[in-house]
Amino acid sequence: MMAGTVACACSQPTAPAPEVRFFLDAPFCVGSRIPLQFSIDAAVVGTETLMDGDTSSVYATTPGSHLLGARLVGAAFDQDTTVALRNGDRFTMRLDFYCS
Repeated sequence: MMAGTVACACSQPTAPAPEVRFFLDAPFCVGSRIPLQFSIDAAVVGTETLMDGDTSSVYATTPGSHLLGARLVGAAFDQDTTVALRNGDRFTMRLDFYCS
């Protein structure tokens, strides 16, 4: 019989980067398609058209404190919030929007 030692260069698994999504809560805008621009720390990360109850794509970021923002394309609506995120966090920013 042969006996030996096997070495393992194993490392701890790394938690995924924090993720951010945006959820549109616009109950009085049923059927309306709303173009929104999303930002993290004042850098635009995406522009999407959402309807009431839709959630945006996922945007990865780094651990730490971040200013999240959403702007209505071509109009005067914006909403910002600051969050502290760690690796593995998944944060959804709720956007309260009312059609008039």
